[in-house]
Amino acid sequence: MTVEFKDFVDLIRVSVWPVTIALALIMFRSQLLQFLGSVGQRVKKLSVFEFAVELSAVPEFTPKWSAPFLSDVRQLSPASEFSSQATALLDQIRNDAASDYAVIDLGGGQQWLTSRLFIFAVLLGRMRGLRCLVFLETTGETRRRFIGFAAPEGIRWGLARRYPWLEKAFVNAYGQWGDYQIQSNRGALQLGQAINLVQKFLEEVQKNPLEGNPLEWTSVGEPPLWEHAKWLDGARLERVLHDFLDVSSMPESPDMPPADRAKAALRRAGAFVALVGDGGRFKTLVDRQALLEKLAEHFVASSSG
Repeated sequence: MTVEFKDFVDLIRVSVWPVTIALALIMFRSQLLQFLGSVGQRVKKLSVFEFAVELSAVPEFTPKWSAPFLSDVRQLSPASEFSSQATALLDQIRNDAASDYAVIDLGGGQQWLTSRLFIFAVLLGRMRGLRCLVFLETTGETRRRFIGFAAPEGIRWGLARRYPWLEKAFVNAYGQWGDYQIQSNRGALQLGQAINLVQKFLEEVQKNPLEGNPLEWTSVGEPPLWEHAKWLDGARLERVLHDFLDVSSMPESPDMPPADRAKAALRRAGAFVALVGDGGRFKTLVDRQALLEKLAEHFVASSSG
């Protein structure tokens, strides 16, 4: 398929990076080409003027949120459970297998508490270095409907701004351990320290029941176990994370020509684009940033040749 030069210019114009990025690439071509070579491995096939492109899916991390003798940690359970029984779960989180995102499925609104999303967004960012979390929900007959995605740090600060006691609980929990051994440049902790941090955080949000506004607490069981948290559904998530939530998506359209799929992805914004099916059902995440970088690399190479 042949693409006219005007079409190619339009593609560059609609991308987030302006022509100045291409000029910077020319100036630092030798250093950047080596870097972009590794990033470009995700883009399987690219020819600039014929523009035959296949989008590359981003690897997903799929943790098991419960374990033997450990309740589902997304939901209301005693802080005391999160001790040595959580080793298997935290071991998954710190694993180095390649993955860039995890799915947070809110279901019908009774799957995730705000407190649990807060602490696991912190851990998934620090222990695993995930680039984003993808949020889904169930509406009517549609399961796994795409809501949006956000970086772990954005999720933390969005929740902290709306529910300030979560950040206070985290600071208090963190301060109870005096000798943290940082394991990576993103702040990963030793396994035992991470388990202790989560347990102390949960103790903080479960003490002083009904302190403040009783409507901000959630309970389970009899006698009730209280936690300073709210259940998350799609509407609440959008209100809390509105400044951080990226909703970039496009139809999966497997029969669309590769060039048209690439153009559609480039017209979106952000580092990723979600591919969705009927009813907005989430399929996978594709790496728009890698596509832009590979396109810039080929543009520089062809311009300098």
